[in-house]
Amino acid sequence: MKKIFLAVLLCIVPLKAHSQASSSIGAGTVKCSFYNSLNEDQKNIFFNWVQGYMSGINEMTKAEKNFFINLNSPDFDYVAQQGLLKSFCLKNTNEDVLYQGIKILTQMTKMGLVVKTKP
Repeated sequence: MKKIFLAVLLCIVPLKAHSQASSSIGAGTVKCSFYNSLNEDQKNIFFNWVQGYMSGINEMTKAEKNFFINLNSPDFDYVAQQGLLKSFCLKNTNEDVLYQGIKILTQMTKMGLVVKTKP
């Protein structure tokens, strides 16, 4: 059932026209109002996408800035991160979900969950 939902989600996600310049496309460009309408199982699947997005940002900052946010911190685990996404989306229904992922990383940075790497 989860695979079917994900396949349907990817079909209904509005894609930007090829002629438009865009920094992002795909699942994260849906509005929080869409995310808010999902059931809990669907939100779990969607949050897996958000974690992948945050991981991508982490890999870029690790390579270029020599730090990353500890997404596996016991001080702010999967459940806490997903709770923050839900909270952000309830407050920001007209924003894209991907921006909420950035807000989660910002919050985790403020919490001191930054890991410095060697240059």
